[in-house]
Amino acid sequence: MSLAVLRMDGEAPQTLLEGTAQVLYFPRVWLPDGRLVYERLDWDEARQEGHRSLWALPCQGEGFGEAQPVAKLPPRYDREAVLERLPAEFRQENVGLFSWSPDGRWVVFDAGQWPDLAIYRFDWVEGGQPRRLTEGTSPRWQPRSATP
Repeated sequence: MSLAVLRMDGEAPQTLLEGTAQVLYFPRVWLPDGRLVYERLDWDEARQEGHRSLWALPCQGEGFGEAQPVAKLPPRYDREAVLERLPAEFRQENVGLFSWSPDGRWVVFDAGQWPDLAIYRFDWVEGGQPRRLTEGTSPRWQPRSATP
């Protein structure tokens, strides 16, 4: 699997890294500073196992700079870190669309299967059991508005 950027202006996709049977690339997140974080899987066919590592490509104008290793992502940008913090029953593929409160204390997310989708709130500071808020999906925090 290669890593490519698709442009919305109709331009051809830009392949950033060409995948092979031994090296696969998986996009993870765009960081606010413009870096594209991706996961690299180096696959050993003989052992039928792989080594995963995180990398970031800095965006420079219309192109990208040299890839740099990423030691650890802030939880806000790392789905796996959030899942690890949740109780075991919430560590599933159908849990996601995480949205963080502006102060970083709370994270809301959706979980479940159609037609039983629900939105939950989790206290990142205290931990504990997520609280079911309502039926639905795709929660987002309302941005702070400037006060006159």
